[in-house]
Amino acid sequence: MTPMTPGRRRTRSSGGASLWVMGGKKPEEYEGVAKFSTFLSQTGPQQELHEVTGYLPITKAAYAATKALGFYDKNPGREIPVIQMTAKPPTENSRGLRPR
Repeated sequence: MTPMTPGRRRTRSSGGASLWVMGGKKPEEYEGVAKFSTFLSQTGPQQELHEVTGYLPITKAAYAATKALGFYDKNPGREIPVIQMTAKPPTENSRGLRPR
């Protein structure tokens, strides 16, 4: 772990819900996991989950779509966590937002 330097901005580690995929399953189960993960990472579902629940979008495309529709103008403060998570290049512990 890198020690904190006073006055130096860092990216944040997101908390909250996580999805885990465990080993030792049948290939068909992993195919289902892959389909579900693909669905969740699409712009539309990410945008809706972000707007409805407050969870951060996992793709830059979902963030851009949310912004383009004026969501943050109508909901001041909801963009702050996204800005905080993306203000600096990610560290080993803060990676997560995907480029798509």
